[in-house]
Parts: sequence; structure tokens; C-alpha cells
Amino acid sequence: DLGIAATGSLDIQITDSVPVAINDTNVIAEDAASTVSGSVLTNDTVGADTNATPITAATPTLTYGSLILNADGSYTYTLDNTNAAVNALNDGETLTDSYTYTLTDGDGTSTTATLTITINGHTDG
Repeated sequence: DLGIAATGSLDIQITDSVPVAINDTNVIAEDAASTVSGSVLTNDTVGADTNATPITAATPTLTYGSLILNADGSYTYTLDNTNAAVNALNDGETLTDSYTYTLTDGDGTSTTATLTITINGHTDG
């Protein structure tokens, strides 16, 4: 022991890498294929605290169709071609259906974004 003493301080900053959810879009045509699919996570950042199921699974009925959103971010949208507003669409006209989802990282930090499905019209007859 040399009899030398020292004091000091140490500052530690912890930066949480938060999730970032970015709005998503997809397109479906009236009177064509009745489903479209994709992943809402393709353009999102989950954050440093990864979560095996970052999305809460949901099966909402939307205005013009239905959505199956899985916990891994994959989704399938099914258009209701029997819906009067959908069936009345002509070429060049559109409708939109949307659903807001929440992205949550491993420590519970969450953010939201919206999946918007554009329905392109087709003149019947």
C-alpha cells in the first residue's frame, strides 16, 4: 500500500433502441384475386430488445373486407366483393381499408403504424 487514495465518478448512459413502426400499404383489385398478403414488419425496426411476437395477433372485420394479422407481422386481407360499395366501384375509382397495429419490443416499449389497403375499382359489365 502506497498510502495513495483517489475518488472519482463514473457516468453511465443507457440508450434504449426503441421500435419504429412505419405505415404500410398494399393494393387489391375489385373482381380480381380476393386476397393480398404481406408483412407489416418489412419496413419496421423492432428495436434492440427483440420480441419473438412483436405484434398482437388480430382478426378484425374492416369496412370492405377482413384481415388476419399474425404475431410475426404477416397478414392476409380478404376483400368482400359482395359489399355494395366495393361492387359499385368503376375503373379509376378507389376505396381504402385500414388497420392500426402496435409494434412492441422485448421491454414493452411500443409504437403504432397503419396498414392501408387500396381497393382499385373495375367497371362491371
